[in-house]
Amino acid sequence: MLSLTELQLDYNQLKPDVPPFIFECSKLIFLDLSNNQIAGPIPIQLMTSLNNLKILNLTNNQFEGPIPMEIMKLAELQELRVGKNKLNGTIPIDIGLLSNLRILEQ
Repeated sequence: MLSLTELQLDYNQLKPDVPPFIFECSKLIFLDLSNNQIAGPIPIQLMTSLNNLKILNLTNNQFEGPIPMEIMKLAELQELRVGKNKLNGTIPIDIGLLSNLRILEQ
């Protein structure tokens, strides 16, 4: 387990997946993967492994599919930025139960 609390990997030409070491950073509160070329569905493991996240920025990648229902496991989440991807479907209705969520950018 890595003890990082902030990880900013924007503009790093990451592709096609989220780097696996990130899932071992269970103490992360800030994760920025914006402006890369990460594709596929948003990994559920982001929500199940990184449950301390307060800020998650996935903007401007190639993520597809819906926002996973597992987003509800991020009880501390304050900002979720997922704009400029290929997401479809509806925003999980229960996202309104995330009482700390202040910014939802789709």
